[in-house]
Amino acid sequence: MNRVALELESILLAVVAPLPLYLTYTVGVGPLIAYHLCLLGLALSISRSGRRVGLPPAAAKVLAVGYFVFFFIDGLFLSQRLIKSSAHLLLFLAVYLMVEAEWAANHRKRLLVTFLIFVAATATSTHMSIVVFILLFGFLAVRQLMHASHAESLAPTPHSMDATAPASRPAAFYVVVSASVAMLLFPLLPRLRDPAVRGFVGPLHSSVTGLSETIDFRSAREITPSSDVIARVWMGQEAVPFFTPLRLRGAIYDRYDEGVWKARASMIRALQVRERNGVFTIGRRQGFRREAKVQQKTVPSHKLFIPVGTYAIAGPNYILEGPAPGIYRVGRSQGGSTEYEVAMSRDVLPVRPEAPRPVEYPISAEVSAFARSIVGSSVSPREASAKIESHLASRFRYIPDPSVLGAPMTLEDFLLREKRGHCEYFAAGMVVLLSSLDIPARVAGGFYGGELNPLTGYFVVRSRDAHAWVEVFDGAKWLTFDPTPASLRPGSASSGLLAAYLTAINDSVTYLWDRYVLTYGFFDQLAFLSQAAERLRQAMASLDASLAREARRMEPRALIPLALVVVLVAAAARFRRMRRTTLFGELVAALERAGIEVQSSMTPFELTTSVSRMRPDLARHVEIVVGHYVVERFSSRPPSPESRAAARAALEVLRKAGNGGAATPAS
Repeated sequence: MNRVALELESILLAVVAPLPLYLTYTVGVGPLIAYHLCLLGLALSISRSGRRVGLPPAAAKVLAVGYFVFFFIDGLFLSQRLIKSSAHLLLFLAVYLMVEAEWAANHRKRLLVTFLIFVAATATSTHMSIVVFILLFGFLAVRQLMHASHAESLAPTPHSMDATAPASRPAAFYVVVSASVAMLLFPLLPRLRDPAVRGFVGPLHSSVTGLSETIDFRSAREITPSSDVIARVWMGQEAVPFFTPLRLRGAIYDRYDEGVWKARASMIRALQVRERNGVFTIGRRQGFRREAKVQQKTVPSHKLFIPVGTYAIAGPNYILEGPAPGIYRVGRSQGGSTEYEVAMSRDVLPVRPEAPRPVEYPISAEVSAFARSIVGSSVSPREASAKIESHLASRFRYIPDPSVLGAPMTLEDFLLREKRGHCEYFAAGMVVLLSSLDIPARVAGGFYGGELNPLTGYFVVRSRDAHAWVEVFDGAKWLTFDPTPASLRPGSASSGLLAAYLTAINDSVTYLWDRYVLTYGFFDQLAFLSQAAERLRQAMASLDASLAREARRMEPRALIPLALVVVLVAAAARFRRMRRTTLFGELVAALERAGIEVQSSMTPFELTTSVSRMRPDLARHVEIVVGHYVVERFSSRPPSPESRAAARAALEVLRKAGNGGAATPAS
């Protein structure tokens, strides 16, 4: 690699370092684009002319002082974040060090700033693709460090030689070894919060679930489908026919207040553990029991998305109910996820008797007459709800995208005139019709359906599965109804077999990354160490028992062949070590016999300088040996036979000098 290619690779390293920042929003897109345009312009200039033009010293000083002042303005008024303004400063320094007049002498500083940008980019990233980025950056960085080391070692030598030895294979080797060691040490490393430094991902980060605390039909609704995983649910095969499609409830809207649907506020209370094994009871079981395990994303409100039919929860240290009945929250969890187990039954009775009232919605005479025309003579909540559910699902048109509806419309418009809308209109419309019949009902919000991962056996619930349905009180318990047409509910779209398995593979890898990298915590470490200690104890006990059995069966004379094998292996290892002695090692041994101390940290050039000062008569011979060793070790071209013969002759002279002989002038 020539000098121009080496410079271009150093610029490429600086270009690659901040790439993840485009996705983490730690730095604005504008500064990143400006940074990359500067570096790409510099690279284009070098590739065309073979040289770069540095800023005059006076201009560089003015630019540096000007940005120093701008840094405080940026931190106080523009970015208003120390992390963001510091990242801007690193980007400026990376460009500044490449264009100042002394750019050729600040290679170390440029590498240091590039590494700091790399740390900022990786510290704010949590997606598993960051591993590929780290390996790529590591490969380029090791190549740069190797070239810098070779150039620094060879620069002061008196011989002219190729300083750009091949570095791709050694760099790849070091990266692979470092990655392997990191994987082995990962279970033992101290745990940090995920991520170590949080990026700024905009307003969508706080609403990744697709749910809101209120439903307001007065303003336009917009839903952006997202494939972000919200929860994973494991359940046995015997539970699947009875508890699927899944419904994970996370919100209740049972109060209408000036055009807005919201939860009926109540006092927040801590649930009491009802059993000795740490189970929180939230209902009374009715019918058969099945169990499931839930791993869900922790949302800012720490709300639980509980499967419908749950009557008991185990796992969290404490659970709060509120601000509405039936909504549960947990404390702050590690790694951005919460795991718990649930016990479910087909019907769940409230822990305490309830007497809910119909939603206080201003019902017009037309809406009341419409409801009565649907239910006819039915008076029971179950029968009336079933008829309204069927009528809305079959006679009304479902619109999955609220933006298609145009201007916002009222529920009266939906029920009496438009007769089309999304799931919130269907659910709230059914609640209004039931309220006109004095039947208590409420809108429930959460997630519906999910995809079965055939590789791992769990259901994957995504943000795009957000849905609203209806819960009706029959006098003893809440019943679930869903007026949205079944074929148009979330997760109803079918995909091919290949696409399903590719999605399953991607989610399985993502789950392993989330669970065993991002959320791998202190208690996981304790469990890992405990299991490792137990397995080690069992292995040692098994080995002791095996050795004891073999010792009882083995005769004393049978140990002789084993001892011979051990001796031969030790002799072969010693012979190999002796054969592996390098030319530089032989030089060091000869000089030490001549009374010249050679420190292990000395470079070849430092050794030559030290010998010239202590034994000038040996300096020329040392230079010949060192010159041959440097070419053999670092150059891409092998040394000539004449160089090898001269080095051996010089080494022989040094050995004689070490044995008391006099050195002769080198030819």
